[in-house]
Amino acid sequence: MANTLLPDNALATMGAGLPSAMMASMLCPERRMLAVCGDGGLMMNSREMETAAPLGLNLVVLILQDNAYGMIRWKQAVDGFANWGLSFGNPNFVIGTGQVAGIFQGAGCRHQGPPGEP
Repeated sequence: MANTLLPDNALATMGAGLPSAMMASMLCPERRMLAVCGDGGLMMNSREMETAAPLGLNLVVLILQDNAYGMIRWKQAVDGFANWGLSFGNPNFVIGTGQVAGIFQGAGCRHQGPPGEP
């Protein structure tokens, strides 16, 4: 369907996926929206889940977790720069006590890749 993807990668922004999906959900509440977010970008705007929850938005957040600012690391590697200060730890997004999804009145699950893959 035309005009249904809101990419932000061409603008070199980080953290825009969740707020973009929230606004799309507010404009088209009858449609389920999918926010595809890297873990670094999501953590820049994770507080927006506190806004989304009471609004009851029809929203799914998919987190691509590599524990790093992966795109920045990749771009710096292409230019010959060392990997410095781009890796970080994350909160427990979906499993157990203190899960981020539960804190914001959401539900979560974790998908594991094939054996040997993260």
